[in-house]
Parts: sequence; structure tokens; C-alpha cells
Amino acid sequence: MNIKEKDIPEEELKPIRIFIHSYGGDLEQATFFSDLLLSSRIPITTVAMGVAMSAGFLIFLAGSKRYAFPHTQMLVHAGSAKFQGTADQIDQAQKNYRKQIDQMKTYILDRTDIDEKTFSKNKNKDWYLTPDELTKFNVVTDFIKDISIVF
Repeated sequence: MNIKEKDIPEEELKPIRIFIHSYGGDLEQATFFSDLLLSSRIPITTVAMGVAMSAGFLIFLAGSKRYAFPHTQMLVHAGSAKFQGTADQIDQAQKNYRKQIDQMKTYILDRTDIDEKTFSKNKNKDWYLTPDELTKFNVVTDFIKDISIVF
């Protein structure tokens, strides 16, 4: 939690490397973990291996440096949700979910060069980003051709 490192100058801190192979998961957990990574004084390097989809993609974006193996698949989408309860409870849950999707959009646009128009055009489908798009939109720092680039 950066407590032991609080007196070490930032340029002397050794990065933490997080290797991600994830098809996704819970949006709230992904945003919590991403916030935790972003709040770290210690530099965080994320490395996508195989897949970084949905919530895995959001966690990947929290890296100050972001690497991916050449055949890694990354996916962005608006996710899915299930609601139950009274009509009013379902209505409120849907409104909250829309807010979460807007927050996710802001986070992605802030952490990449994806523009709002491109994001909006693709968010309601399973958008598999090509290697060219990962480079074009500044999603990855670099592709790994030699693992030593991460170390």
C-alpha cells in the first residue's frame, strides 16, 4: 500500500508488474482495483497475456506502462446487467448502471486516445480491438517481442 515506500523518491521506486489474462468480470470490482492501482506512488506496469477483455481491459488501462503480447485480444463493451426487485428498484438500478457506463467511458477516454465518437459507435457491441487500433489509440505502450522489455 506504498507505506514502506513513502520516503523513497519516486524515481527510485521499482515498478510493480501485473500480468493480466482475464475475460472480465464485475465492473465495481474492476473499477475499485483500477483506482487502487492508479493511486499507487509505485509505478504499475500492466502486461496483457492472451486476453484482457471487459473488466480485464479496464484493469489493464490502470498501468502507467502497458504492454501486450502480439496476439493478445482486448475487448471493450458496455457489459451486461441483471436487475430484480420492485419496478422502482429496477428503475433506480438501471439509472445507476447507466451512470457506471458513463464513468467507464470517461475512464477509457482519459486513459487512451479513443475519441468519444469512436467509443460511442463501438460500446454497444463486443469491440475487439485490433493490434493496429491498440497502437493507434495509445492503449498499449508497446508489444512484447522480447520479455526483457517488461523487466
